[in-house]
Amino acid sequence: MSGGEARPGEASTSAHLLVQKSVEEKQLVIGQNMTIKINLFNAGSGEATQVSVNDPDWDTKHFEIVTGAGSTSATFPSIAPGANVTHSFVVVPKVSGQFSAGPSMVSYKAGDTSEVTTGTSNHLPRLPILSTTEKHLAAALTFGRYMSLGFLKDLNDWKWFAIIGGGVGILLSGNWLALQGQAALAQHRRKKAIERSEEHTSELQSP
Repeated sequence: MSGGEARPGEASTSAHLLVQKSVEEKQLVIGQNMTIKINLFNAGSGEATQVSVNDPDWDTKHFEIVTGAGSTSATFPSIAPGANVTHSFVVVPKVSGQFSAGPSMVSYKAGDTSEVTTGTSNHLPRLPILSTTEKHLAAALTFGRYMSLGFLKDLNDWKWFAIIGGGVGILLSGNWLALQGQAALAQHRRKKAIERSEEHTSELQSP
C-alpha cells in the first residue's frame, strides 16, 4: 500500500502501511479461543491518519466472536513513521476441519491530501481446527515422538511400529515357548534317568 507521489525536488512524506494478519495460538481446537492479531506498521516517512482496519469475514455458523461483533474492526487517529499498532479480537471455532481466512481491509490517509489509500493484509494459510479427540491424539503423538527420539513422528509410523512390534512379539513368544518346552523335556529325561539309576542300585543291594 503506497502513499501519494512526492513533488519534484521534494522528499516524500507519505505514509506506507504494511499490514500483517496472524493467529496467535499454535494449535486450534473446537470450543477454545482463537486470537486474531492484525499488526499495522508505518514503513513510510509521513504520518498515516484516519486509519481504519476491518476483518468482517467470520461466519457465525462456524465461529463465535467472543469479543463482540464490533471487535473485528478498529480505527486509529494516526500512526507515526516507524510505529506499530496492533488490533486483536477473539473467536471460538464451532466446527472442526480445515480453516482459512481472507485478508483484512485497511484504509488511511497517507499525506496532506484528502485522498484515501486502501489495501489489504495477507491471507491466512489453511490451518487445522482439531476436535477434542484429535487434540488428545496430537498430544499423545507428540509425547510418543519425544519418547522414540523422533523416530515415530505420526500415526502411520505408530501403525507400522505396532505391526512390526506385534510380529516380533509373536516370534519372541514362540521362541520362549519352544525353549520352555525343551527345558521341560530335558528335566523330564533327567528325572527318568535318576529313577532308573535308583532302581538299578536298589536291585544290586537286595539279598
